[in-house]
Amino acid sequence: MLLVDIFLDKYIKKSDYQNHEAKFEFAHNLLKNRNGPGSDMLGWINCFENFDCQNIFDFAETIYNKAELIVIIGIGGSYMGTKMALDFLKPVGGPEVCFAGNILDSEYVCDILKKCEDKNTYLIVVSKSGKTLETSVCTEIFVDIIKKKYGAESKNRIIIITDKYKGDLRKQADEFDYKSFEIPSNIGGRFSFFTAASLVPLSLTGVNIKKIIDGALDFKNSRQKNEMSFKYSVIRNILYEKGKKIEILAGFNLRILGFFEWWKQLFGESEGKEGKGIFPASAIFSTDLHSLGQYIQEGSKILFETFIFNENSISDFKLPNGCYGNIRLKNKSMQYLNSKIFEATVLAHSKADIPCFVIKIKEFSEFELGNLILFFEQSCALSAYMLGVNPFNQDGVEKYKNEITNLIN
Repeated sequence: MLLVDIFLDKYIKKSDYQNHEAKFEFAHNLLKNRNGPGSDMLGWINCFENFDCQNIFDFAETIYNKAELIVIIGIGGSYMGTKMALDFLKPVGGPEVCFAGNILDSEYVCDILKKCEDKNTYLIVVSKSGKTLETSVCTEIFVDIIKKKYGAESKNRIIIITDKYKGDLRKQADEFDYKSFEIPSNIGGRFSFFTAASLVPLSLTGVNIKKIIDGALDFKNSRQKNEMSFKYSVIRNILYEKGKKIEILAGFNLRILGFFEWWKQLFGESEGKEGKGIFPASAIFSTDLHSLGQYIQEGSKILFETFIFNENSISDFKLPNGCYGNIRLKNKSMQYLNSKIFEATVLAHSKADIPCFVIKIKEFSEFELGNLILFFEQSCALSAYMLGVNPFNQDGVEKYKNEITNLIN
C-alpha cells in the first residue's frame, strides 16, 4: 500500500503544516496515551495482535463443506466489514452468503427466505446488544425458519456473535446453547473488523483471516505506513478548514464498492457531530465519470478526492488492435486501459482545482485489505480528534430510533 498526494502543494503551504503540528500532536497523544474522549473504546488498536485464529479455523472446518447458504444478520459495523471483505476478495467456492437485518425491504427478505427452503442453511447473528430494531426483527424471522426446518439440530446451525456477558443475544445464546463468539466490550461496531464480528463469518466462507491479520500487523509495525496515516489525517483537516467539506473515495474496480460503504460508515459516524465533519461520499469510475464527474470537474469547489487504485488485476486480457474513439491501441490489455483512465482522471480533476490523494494497492488480497483497514481506522480516529469530537460515539443514530418508537407506540 502506498499513499501519494497529487499536486497538493497548490493548496497546502508549509505554514499550514506548521499551524497544524500542535493539533496533530495533541490528537496523536490522545490516541497513544488512551486518554481522549471515548478512550474506553480503543480495543481495536491492538485486538488483532494475539487473535486466536486457530479456534475459528477449527470451527469453520465443521461448517464450510456442509453449508450451501449462510445468512448473516446485522446492521452497520456488524455486517459491513464482512460484506466489504467478501466484495474485495471474492473467495472462490464455499457457501452462498446473504445479508439480512440491514434493511427491512420485504421483497428482499422474502427472496432470502425462499433460498433457505432449498439450501443447507446456517445463520449468523451479529450484534453487541441485540436490541437494534432491524436486526431484532430479522433474527426472529430467520431463527424461527431454522427451527422449523431443522428441529433439534437447529442449535448447531445458529451462531451468535455478541457481547461476552450482557445483552439479549447473549441471553439467547446461553439459553439455547448456540455456538457463540465474543465482541469485546471496548470495541464499537464500525471499528470491529478485527474481531469475531467479521473474522468468524469470513472464515466460514473460505477467507484466510490469518493473512488479513498479517496485513494489519504489517501496518502497525511499519513506520512508513503509520506516517502515511498521520499525513492523510492532517491534510484532511487542513483541507476541511479551507472549505473542502466533502471527500469522495473513488475507485476503478467493482471489488471496491463494499469498501466504500464500510468507509462511509467509519468516517460518517466518527466525524459527523457537533455541526462538524467531512461528508464521506464515493464514486466508481468510469461509470460515475459520466454523471458525478461533471460536478467534480466543474461544480462547486467544496470537495477533495481520495483514489484507491489496484496496480494489478487478477483477470486481464488483450484488447483487439484498432481504433477506439480517438485512441489507437496495439497489444494493450484492459487493465492497461483502465490504468490510463485512472491517470487521466487524476490529472483532469487536479487541473480543476480538486485536491487528490492516491492510495495504490498491489492487488486485491487479504494482506492488502488488512493494511487498508487499519490505515483508515487509525486515520479516522486521529482526524476526529483533530476536529475536536469523540470518534467513538454516535448519539445521532438514536434519534430515528426514538421517532420510530414514538410513531409505533
